[in-house]
Order: sequence, then C-alpha cells, then structure tokens
Amino acid sequence: MRQRVFTRADYEAMPDDWRGELIAGELVMAPPPVPYHQHLLGALFMRIREHLGPSQGWRVLVAPVNVDVDDRNVYQPDLLVLPEDSPPPHPDWELPLPIWVVEVLSPSTARHDETVKLPRLAAAGVREAWLVAPRARQLDVHDLARGEHRTRGIGDVATSITVPGFRLALAELFVA
Repeated sequence: MRQRVFTRADYEAMPDDWRGELIAGELVMAPPPVPYHQHLLGALFMRIREHLGPSQGWRVLVAPVNVDVDDRNVYQPDLLVLPEDSPPPHPDWELPLPIWVVEVLSPSTARHDETVKLPRLAAAGVREAWLVAPRARQLDVHDLARGEHRTRGIGDVATSITVPGFRLALAELFVA
C-alpha cells in the first residue's frame, strides 16, 4: 500500500496547535523538547545574538519558525540565522532562506535531521548547519555548500562558516 505524500498546502492546513514538520512529504510530529535541549538552544541563541549585536540581532530566530525548503519540505530548525541583507521583520514579512541552521539532536529527530534534512537544506541554498549532540557533548559543523563537516568535542572551539568571527568554545556550551 502506498503512503500518501503530503505537500506544503497540506502542512499549512494543519490546526494551529499541531507541532511538527513536513519532511520528504511526510508529516512528522515533534515531541516537546527536554529541558537540556532548551538550555543548549538558549545558550546558542544568546551567544550568536550577542555576537551580531543590537543592530543585527533580529537576524537570529528560534523554533518554531517555518523554513519553506520546497513543496514537500517545511522545516523548523531549532535556531536559524538570516542573510545580512535581509530586511528587518514586520507584520507581513516573508522569511528569507536562512544561511545557517542549528539542530539540537534528540533520539526521535536525529535520523531525519542528519540524513534527510541536511541534503535538502544544502540543495535549497542553506550554507551552514550545526548539529548539536547533547549526549555525546559534540557539535558537527557542516559546510553544506562544500559537502564537508567537522566534528568538535568538549575541548574544541567551533567556528561559523557564514557568520564572520563567531566562535564557540564547547566547554562553555556543555556546562556540567
């Protein structure tokens, strides 16, 4: 039996209280994040926003924010950074494609984040993705334009490819 393939129109017709993503034509519910996930996400948000400063801090957004990749893929990265030339948000604002996304991995989402979403984000033009692995205390920096990635551990510093000068010591992120 063939499974139904959902589209962006189906996704947009979901009730307002439905929380999930459209991944490869499949509606995928997202479980609520655990507190440590939110701690890591908050720390990353604060650091990148601080780095960009007050005049550009609005370019950093946290989930849930829909990123329309194509007609069968609408993602909600945990954190995203918009291009420098993006206009500031306003009530009728259309979200431009981010240049950088961050996903804090959980057991229920890691497979989709790593194997399905990254290639589609790269094909759409997203240039960088960070995958944060809380249990392993690691961070993978993906250069999506080149198809390369580097794994960083607790004693390392991760450097952004798309945001000049942004560096993050993983020991600061993964506090005990």
